[in-house]
Amino acid sequence: MQSNYPPPLVVTDVKLSVASTVESATILQPAVDKLRSVDLPKSSASQSLGAHFLRNGQALGEEVPLGLALLKAGDVQSKLGQAKLQMNQDILEKFIKPLEHLQNVAIRNAQAARRSVQNARANLDSAKLKLKSALPAKADQVKAEVDGAQALFDTAIANSIQQMQAVVNSVTKLSLCF
Repeated sequence: MQSNYPPPLVVTDVKLSVASTVESATILQPAVDKLRSVDLPKSSASQSLGAHFLRNGQALGEEVPLGLALLKAGDVQSKLGQAKLQMNQDILEKFIKPLEHLQNVAIRNAQAARRSVQNARANLDSAKLKLKSALPAKADQVKAEVDGAQALFDTAIANSIQQMQAVVNSVTKLSLCF
């Protein structure tokens, strides 16, 4: 017998290595797309079965042992269905959304900050080379350029550390789900 309900949300299908993900955020895209395509059902098969049991149990009445058994089984099935829906909602809120944040925000920001550090380092090295080959008359001006490039490099490093820490915090939130 086929069910009209979608298959249950299976988180074990998503296997990630967070360490390798920091290098390439595109690794997460297929997993996130798969998770996004899962629509959470409004009611579960257990809830439908429970409602059916309750209707038939009420029709038979509590005086009949089968009716009483159907009422109890219907109540249990309804509670199981509600628990399953709540579990799926918790998976969405506590795992899928942090995973999306990790991919869409934290890792991309960290990669951009890393490129910024590389660019600032190249500018600093260029300014230092200029200082070495500068004429004594322009040494003070070039020294000011080196100091400015050093300040930009220090700022880029601080920002990069902050962004990398955000990735670590996102991974920590994600690992707390297990």
